[in-house]
Amino acid sequence: LDQNRIFDPKCLDEFPNLKAFMCRFEALEKIAAYLQSDQFFKMPINNKMAQWGNKPVC
Repeated sequence: LDQNRIFDPKCLDEFPNLKAFMCRFEALEKIAAYLQSDQFFKMPINNKMAQWGNKPVC
């Protein structure tokens, strides 16, 4: 779900239960600390082996 929100931030708007779940999950003490830490990376989503449209991403 997190990766889907990167591509379309409004993708959960029609699903209030999932949106609320993500809010609760991200608010958990240890998860929130991790998301704010230097260890958390939003990108890259895929590794160098990933293909997009049958073409290598990197």
